[in-house]
Amino acid sequence: MIVIPARFQSSRLPGKPLRQIWGETMIKRVHERCSETGLDTVVATDDERIANECEKKSMDYVMTSSECLTGTDRVAEVAKAKPDYKGYINVQGDEPFVTPSDILMISDLLCNSYGKAEVLCGMCRIEEPEQYYSQNVPKIAFNQDRVGHSGLLRYISRAPIPGVKANMGWPKGNAWKQVCIYGFSSWHLHEFTEQKEKTTLEYIEDIEILRFLEIGIPVRMVMIQGSPLAVDTENDLKRANDLYEHMLEYPTPNADKEILNKLKKGE
Repeated sequence: MIVIPARFQSSRLPGKPLRQIWGETMIKRVHERCSETGLDTVVATDDERIANECEKKSMDYVMTSSECLTGTDRVAEVAKAKPDYKGYINVQGDEPFVTPSDILMISDLLCNSYGKAEVLCGMCRIEEPEQYYSQNVPKIAFNQDRVGHSGLLRYISRAPIPGVKANMGWPKGNAWKQVCIYGFSSWHLHEFTEQKEKTTLEYIEDIEILRFLEIGIPVRMVMIQGSPLAVDTENDLKRANDLYEHMLEYPTPNADKEILNKLKKGE
């Protein structure tokens, strides 16, 4: 099952799930992408305005507690309400261009030995130095036991890691970022919510996946394609609308990334 956590409050983009992307709300755009997988999809929210939007647009939803510390805590509440699934995939509610094949890759891994023991988390290579230095982009260090494919997470940070010495430049080709598609089993979520407050590093970095490392549950990073744009600010929202408009005009398989590159260059 896919779970899309959605909260109304956002310091940088208030009312984010209900903001418009080319005539439709962001939560609906995310739901559309997730639904392309054929997997059951549900929105997890504590806000009546988002619940009303779900009812209006025929999206399944579960009301969760306003006391949830993170999106993963909301997924855990959905897992309790809907316990008959083998695994639960968390797709962030600010990913209107999430790639359905990425979700399916995580879903497939949840059904094998990886998903039984390890939390799964998407990753992709950082292609631009701005992302490497940005505090909004969680960077990862992991064991590359399958080079270019996957490896166990060692640390994740908003700081630029792996770090470099002065005058060396950024580590192009060896810098990786988190893609916020997570895969959990029920027991992962149970252990996660047994912590009644954020763990130390989770709180400092404001990255919820760190809670699993801190309580001793391994996290496997999985190489996926990634999304061209997550929406976190007003500027991101404008770019998302421009991107969606161009995708409708030029519907090629890689249109989203091709067009985003053009928008970045001002073409």
